[in-house]
Amino acid sequence: MTTGVTGANRWTAAEVQVSYAGRSEVLATVRDDVARWCRDQGYSAALVDQAVLVTSELASNAVEAAPGEPFSITLRRRPGRTASIRVANQARRSTPPPRHAWHPPDPLAPRGRGLAIVAAVSRDVVVEYPSAGEVAIEASVADPGGERKDCL
Repeated sequence: MTTGVTGANRWTAAEVQVSYAGRSEVLATVRDDVARWCRDQGYSAALVDQAVLVTSELASNAVEAAPGEPFSITLRRRPGRTASIRVANQARRSTPPPRHAWHPPDPLAPRGRGLAIVAAVSRDVVVEYPSAGEVAIEASVADPGGERKDCL
C-alpha cells in the first residue's frame, strides 16, 4: 500500500482503516488493498468481488465529490461471513441523493448507477453525516451463501 495512501493507517486482523489521496489514480490501489484484506480474512472469491465493486463505486464517488481531498476506507469483519465497508470524505461538490434517486432517470445515461449498484449487491447501505461537510456511506456485503441480493 503505497500509491496514494495518506495519513495514519491502522491494520488489525478484523479491521483495516486507510486514508487515500482524493485522486482517481489511487482507485486501482484501493481495489487491490480491499481484495487483499478480504482474501486475508478468508472470504470467498464472490465476497471479494462484491467488496471490491462496492468500495470502487463508493471511492469513485468520494473522489468526484471532493477532488484532491483525502478520503478514508474502513473495512470490518462482521459475524456471518460478512464484511462492512465504510467510505468517508468531505462533500465539497455534492452529497448523495436520497435513496429513491439512486438510479439514473434515463436507463441509457452514461452515469448515475453507482449507488444503485452498491444497494443491489449489499445487504444494507447507510448514509451518515458525521460532521459538517463530511459524508460517510457504509455497506455490508456477505458470502453468497448468506442473504445476498443479486445485481443482475
